[in-house]
Amino acid sequence: MGWTLFKLQKISIYVLVGIAFLANWLGGTFILPIALVLLAAGCFSWFWEPPRIDFNQWAGIWMPLTVSMLVVLAGLAITSILGPFDAGIGLVLYLTTAKLFQRERAADYIQTTVLSFLLMSIATIFNEDISFGLLFMGYVIVGLICLTLYHLRIQTELYPQAARQNRRIQPKLLGLLVSLAVIALVASIAFFFLFPRVGFGFLAQQTQPAVNTTGFSEEVNLGSFGTLKSDPTVVMRVEFPNGIPIGTQNLYWRGISFDRYDGSRWSRTLYGNDILFLDSQGRVDLPPPQTRDPQAASIRQSIYLEPLSSNVLFALHPVLNLQLEDRRNPNALNPQQRQRWQLTRRIGVSETGDITHQSARNVAYQYQATSEQPQWSAQALRQISHQAVLDSLEPQQRQAYLQLPDNLSPAIADLAAEITQGIPDDYDRVLAIQNYLLQNYTYTTDLPDPGDNPPLDSFLFVNRRGHCEYFSTALAILTRSVGIPTRSVNGFLGGRWNERESYLSVRNADAHSWTEIPFGSYGWVTFDATPAVANVSAQENWLDPLRSFYDALRFRWIKYVIQYDLQTQLALLEQLQTNLPGSPASSSTEKTSWTDWLKSGLLPLRDLLRQNWLPTLGILVSSVIAGWRGQGRRLQRVRIADMGVILALSAMNGALLLGLWQPRPTGLALGIPILLPSLLFALMRWQGWQRSSHRQMQEISRLYVQVRRHAIAVGIPVQPRQGPEALITLLQSSHLSETEPGIRLIRRYLEVRFGQQPLATGELRQLWQEWQQVRQAWSR
Repeated sequence: MGWTLFKLQKISIYVLVGIAFLANWLGGTFILPIALVLLAAGCFSWFWEPPRIDFNQWAGIWMPLTVSMLVVLAGLAITSILGPFDAGIGLVLYLTTAKLFQRERAADYIQTTVLSFLLMSIATIFNEDISFGLLFMGYVIVGLICLTLYHLRIQTELYPQAARQNRRIQPKLLGLLVSLAVIALVASIAFFFLFPRVGFGFLAQQTQPAVNTTGFSEEVNLGSFGTLKSDPTVVMRVEFPNGIPIGTQNLYWRGISFDRYDGSRWSRTLYGNDILFLDSQGRVDLPPPQTRDPQAASIRQSIYLEPLSSNVLFALHPVLNLQLEDRRNPNALNPQQRQRWQLTRRIGVSETGDITHQSARNVAYQYQATSEQPQWSAQALRQISHQAVLDSLEPQQRQAYLQLPDNLSPAIADLAAEITQGIPDDYDRVLAIQNYLLQNYTYTTDLPDPGDNPPLDSFLFVNRRGHCEYFSTALAILTRSVGIPTRSVNGFLGGRWNERESYLSVRNADAHSWTEIPFGSYGWVTFDATPAVANVSAQENWLDPLRSFYDALRFRWIKYVIQYDLQTQLALLEQLQTNLPGSPASSSTEKTSWTDWLKSGLLPLRDLLRQNWLPTLGILVSSVIAGWRGQGRRLQRVRIADMGVILALSAMNGALLLGLWQPRPTGLALGIPILLPSLLFALMRWQGWQRSSHRQMQEISRLYVQVRRHAIAVGIPVQPRQGPEALITLLQSSHLSETEPGIRLIRRYLEVRFGQQPLATGELRQLWQEWQQVRQAWSR
């Protein structure tokens, strides 16, 4: 039992290169078409070896091909079609792929290993996700095995006679290599976390792939139709250092506001923007709100913002101060870096309350914000007169927040007047319009076609359904129609609370639009006319536990690896000390343990299986039948009867899931049970083939042992350390008759044992019969 050295080295080098390719592709180093070309070339190169290919015949094409590729990449870089760095990446990708076609000597394997390390180094620039960490751990383990196999390969090339008896790598040796690689990996990780850090750990300067936002945008266009898909991609994570506020699912993460509506599109006309500079601690105080509620709660937020195609900073409003997490020393930067660093020391605050950073877009950003949570009562807002609302705004602002489209339908003004008829104060009029929208219109992500009607008219009078931007626009225009100034706001609503790591993950699916209305000295008050069903944070999905688990791992990767520095190291050590059993702090903490967190995911699954015991039993029975059909089938072709049974079992599973399972599964939850019979059938066939192959190896080895022993018994001087080839040489020079059939038996043993050539059906029985004839001839 074992693997040949050459085959194991081939497998390990392909795994190593595959990990490096995958790390780059996940990081967005190259696009999908290039990835498919590289994948096809790699698969094709697997079969590019003797006896199919003669390396000497193709050796002359590689140098001209490499020079041509170098000239092409240099030309693309000179003409600015590709950047110099992209051209260098292309060269490394070509060299790695070309080396896979030239696997002749041990030096070729070590060169491929070095090129894969270059690819992994390139991936560190583009891929900062936790996927890189997992792939890198696999790369280290496989890389150490590759280096060991390279050393053994060198020994076989230097001392072929001595290495002839050790051509196979036994499982024990391979297990020992993997164990040593894992120990080295664990030691390296411990060294990484324990060695005093001197890096910067500044997340805002790390260029990461931008999140493909499907919700938040710096502009709003109504009138599109079609189905909106919910995107669970996390765009920011929020920790609350001073305590978790009540109702995290209903927090409004304000982003950008709009004042002008032209009938289909919202835009901004109030561009007044103050530039505020951070102090030496990276902190800046924002202009205080017009009034302060002495009973307002102060909420501290530590926000990790993923790369967005926007420089908006999200936070709960009103914001009192901001602090940027920047630990770099400006004296250690060159002039160009210092100039870019100075741009990050500025915060833009518009007159509408929007906050923006001055760094480049599509980079991650970390900051802390302190906000107030006003507790104004409805009775207090009712006391604000309409004139006080108007007087709180400057003339330019009043004009902007009361603007209506030139082609606005008179029916909209009539509807607003009808809803607010007889209501004396602004607050109750706004509340009446909001309740009217909540009670008479439906939220949907399947947007209907507005046809030739203006989008808002179609929403209010024809379709009567839409998403949050329709509701916020309707509330804003209806209130403006009765003379109340308003503005529309884009941002995020709520988020998914992660119990394990105690943070709020805000996703693309949480993107939301709402309306803000000024109430004199009380400032701008939030009104939301969108039905509560639009708040996806309150909705459960069977994939949410898995997504939360993965996002918790990714968040730890960002905090403790990507931005790991001395300050983070001290915080981690303090946390470990706090969580040690018996420490004073550990008894007072209320963090959820891993066991409780695991139970929270397994208990609902147990209840779900109990509720659906009948389809579950049917799926288990079909799996047992499929495994029994595949057991012991060896290598013969799959019979039509077997295929019919597997298809029938798969159809039965699908019928059980769609007809009896509650709630009805979709996607992956539906596909896995349907494919389960086929997978188990294939697994049992593969195991049967493995057992058959092992028995063949044992029988052919036993045949060779008998040939060798009988040759010694009839006088062939075979020494204990001599192998099959030496025995063949001695038989060729011996006086025995029928040596050719005996030599043929030994050669067949070498082909099966070391050449991985399987025996044909019935061949083993024929070989034993031939040996009986040879044995009788030698005995005479």
